Amino acid sequence: MGRLFVFRHLVCAWLIVGLGGCAHLIYPVTERSTQVFHIETSDGWSIAIHHYAPKGSKKQSTPVLLCHGISSNKYNWDLNDEYSFPSYIAAKGFDTYVVELRGSGQSTQPGLFDEKSYDYSFDDYVLKDLPAAIDFVASRSETGQVHWMGHSMGSMVMYAYLQRVGQEKIRSVTAVGSPPKLFEGNDSLGRGISLFPVVDFVYDELPSGLLVRTIAPLAYPGVIAPQHVLWNYDNLDPDVARQTGAHAVDNLSSQVVRQLVAGREKGYLTSADGLYNYTDGMKKIEVPIFFVVGSLDQMAPPSVMVEAFRKVSSKEKRIEILSRANGYAHDYGHVDLVLGKTAPREVFPLLEQWLAEHEG
Repeated sequence: MGRLFVFRHLVCAWLIVGLGGCAHLIYPVTERSTQVFHIETSDGWSIAIHHYAPKGSKKQSTPVLLCHGISSNKYNWDLNDEYSFPSYIAAKGFDTYVVELRGSGQSTQPGLFDEKSYDYSFDDYVLKDLPAAIDFVASRSETGQVHWMGHSMGSMVMYAYLQRVGQEKIRSVTAVGSPPKLFEGNDSLGRGISLFPVVDFVYDELPSGLLVRTIAPLAYPGVIAPQHVLWNYDNLDPDVARQTGAHAVDNLSSQVVRQLVAGREKGYLTSADGLYNYTDGMKKIEVPIFFVVGSLDQMAPPSVMVEAFRKVSSKEKRIEILSRANGYAHDYGHVDLVLGKTAPREVFPLLEQWLAEHEG
């Protein structure tokens, strides 16, 4: 078992350097954050928090803390000069931060000879990573609070945080394509996810970053994923898809995926020990919350998001479904909510308006 463990990691390391490295060279990125902080969690992991200092004469009082989706990193929100929401709102006077959860980006990523491993759960994000990030950013705030904004799993972890940790440090939540549970809206996706135990048996982490980086230089949106599963083809530039594949996808803990798959099978997401029903617990949420939904999003389908909107107890809550019928240029999917062709001119101002309205 020990020799097999070492061999497979050596093979994967070779592939990442040899193939994934090509994608990084072909599609380089430019660093736009002004500073990177490395914060230690209560269980000794280092998480990276990228800071984008506010610009202009008008500075908003409450900072914005952004979080990426599953198997992603800060490039989910800050891919290039055109697709950089942190830069966009920093220019509007918001002190802006992007957190990378454990295993992602510049946060601790388990290596071959490290003490850390991919043996962590969704709950570790909720109970370890989020408190460390929120406490740090809130301590630098005039209000002692943060505006939280997450894409996909990036707000799923916030739903659970609000239920188990507290709500007093959260000024508002913006949930961009973030369902109460994943893998709900597409039968073909669900059948594919059901094969996960086979992958889990072979490998102790899901090598999603390795696989996507390997095919990124050749990828057209339809090569990476079927139409509408991750995005609406018509609303995603192929070069953006390739750059996303080259930089914005990391390997993932098998335990996290196992927990999310179990949530799909049961019909509700629970903590790893089964004691907390995060889906039902949505009714405990009372902070101002804005659900941003793609009409073609099969990871966070409109029907699921409308149900979530109705369930939360927030006095201030809003839901916006981005579709042609509602006046938008495209029927939005999942990834294109933040990286779509028209996201900078349609979605970015929508998100910034909500933040500005909840400053007071």
